[in-house]
Amino acid sequence: MKKWDRTAMRIVSCRYRPRQAVLDLSFANGDRFQIPAETLLMETELHSGQASPRLPVGMVGFYLSPRAPEWDRLRIGETRDVLEVPIGNRWIEIPWDRLRCVADPDYRAHMQQEALKAAQRLGHRLRRLRRDGGFTQRVLANATGLSPTTISRVEKGLERLTYENLIRLLAALGKEVEDLADGGAPARKAK
Repeated sequence: MKKWDRTAMRIVSCRYRPRQAVLDLSFANGDRFQIPAETLLMETELHSGQASPRLPVGMVGFYLSPRAPEWDRLRIGETRDVLEVPIGNRWIEIPWDRLRCVADPDYRAHMQQEALKAAQRLGHRLRRLRRDGGFTQRVLANATGLSPTTISRVEKGLERLTYENLIRLLAALGKEVEDLADGGAPARKAK
């Protein structure tokens, strides 16, 4: 597995190829990618101020947008870890990790592993809070409207929780988000 250090984040060159509608991108660690431009911006970045889903822009919507990106004017940001592209009268930043997620299967696998570890840590903390509170999975499920299977899968890090369901679980346990810090120890109150 690659090391994701500063050289994997630093962009050394980027050029837009209009005929193919791709970016030629190089990082300081030597990685080079060709990235289809339409995969990089989200719908909300093109239509700021409108309620639209944060989904990758498709080819048709991308080119018909009233605020089309001016890829030929893109530049590398001062910190060298973002690309900047003008859309209308503003500049949109595309961070290095979004570039890598789109183009680099090794980085995508790394991020999936990190997401799994985070889900497992959250699940362990929730299990500890549930057990410390004397709740069974079934009692907690009844209190939240979630199934016992869902509670079990969340505690094992196998199922993602929406923020709404996380708040419902914590409320049923008599806890708050801050109580998840320090492995489930109660948060200290400011004096």
